[in-house]
Amino acid sequence: AKELVERIGDGRIRLLTQENRGKGATRNRGLNETDGEFVTTLDSDDMIAPDYLNSAVRMMRENPRVGWVTPKTLVFGKDNHIAWGEEFNFLETIRACPSPSSSIVRRSALEEVGLFREDLTDREDAEFWLRFIEKGWTSVTTKSPLFLYRHACRRPGITNIFNMSSKEEITSL
Repeated sequence: AKELVERIGDGRIRLLTQENRGKGATRNRGLNETDGEFVTTLDSDDMIAPDYLNSAVRMMRENPRVGWVTPKTLVFGKDNHIAWGEEFNFLETIRACPSPSSSIVRRSALEEVGLFREDLTDREDAEFWLRFIEKGWTSVTTKSPLFLYRHACRRPGITNIFNMSSKEEITSL
């Protein structure tokens, strides 16, 4: 990564490093290093389409109560399907995470609701979106798949991702 950043030579691109402190802390570090009107996080094994950022920003500028844009998502890996393809539905958020963590967020909404919780080891993104909803923010979904999400599959060192206790914890919050 360091060699790539040096080779590109664009001052807007910085390589940040830190000890592993979990997903919430890592995302927060990145968000704290930015000052843009719109921000997003992207995990190392996920990808975005070239027009994702422009499409999402346009959608947010068209509706000031949209706190984040949910990208319709092509899930690949263990199985292949479209996720987060429906329009935002508040009641559905109680059952399932309404958006991937790579959704683009309006900075003013982020400042109102706060960053990711660092004490949660799983489903920190679901809890994050619930706080947006609690403050009256809503989401819109892109018309086409603009995010590619690698579905967790059995790899050495990876445990079963189905964790009912974390779902119950988020629901209780």
